[in-house]
Amino acid sequence: MHQLQDAPLDYCIARPADSATEPAAILEPLDRHPELTATRAAFLDCDLDRRRAAHALGVHPHTVDNRLARTSGLTGLDPRTTRGVQLFGAALLHLPPTPAEARNFPPRRSTGNRRRRVVGPLTDR
Repeated sequence: MHQLQDAPLDYCIARPADSATEPAAILEPLDRHPELTATRAAFLDCDLDRRRAAHALGVHPHTVDNRLARTSGLTGLDPRTTRGVQLFGAALLHLPPTPAEARNFPPRRSTGNRRRRVVGPLTDR
């Protein structure tokens, strides 16, 4: 018999309405470790490239490795594995937005480099 902890991602996909707390619970052990949360987020944002994540964080790549190992130890999930990436990604989707994210949602539409039509003697011919 399987328990919910064995397949939270599968459960969230099948029953999204009543499963929002399950993936978010994955992140609870990291609540008191903001450096681990930042490292995990940078690692995922940098497409699992530890050197790019280290550069983004301003730390050595070995520091990223150590923090990811600590994350694995605290949560029981390794963010360097496919399953870990899936579950951490699902957990992040269920977190409430930060104040900065909420201010920027929905994303503003880019105006691009549209030229404004100037109305005047040269354009009104």
